[in-house]
Amino acid sequence: MFLDYEKYASKFSVSNPFVGLLVSGAAIELDRYQKGIDSDEGEIQHLGKILYEATVDEEGNLKSPGFASEIALYHTLAPEREKAQEYWSGKKTSDLVLQTHLASRELKNYKDLSNERLDGLIDFCSRLSLEVSRHLARNFSGRRGLAA
Repeated sequence: MFLDYEKYASKFSVSNPFVGLLVSGAAIELDRYQKGIDSDEGEIQHLGKILYEATVDEEGNLKSPGFASEIALYHTLAPEREKAQEYWSGKKTSDLVLQTHLASRELKNYKDLSNERLDGLIDFCSRLSLEVSRHLARNFSGRRGLAA
């Protein structure tokens, strides 16, 4: 882990560029692990932690990670971004939160997953990284000093 994510990405927010770096780093480290290359699990574990905290309250009940994050996750979890509306039609926000929560648990236990589930987790992280980048570009690209 080359950044202090505890400091710069202490909670899940698509408005935080460090979360984008964290998610990208987790995807890379998962891919390295799957290929048998030495990997640092810091990004993977921290992403699992902040996604878990974003989807579960103190009593252990599922909770919303916040509107902007829900939009990014809405596109990330759909099989195809262009068909997200079709995919989520008839489903509830709680389904999105549950899927995100399950992903957080898989991140925490990634070493126990099959190669197929690892592929899915790598895809999830890659797509989430893209959605964080899109959110930042759309909402912050005009602000001075921010490079996406």
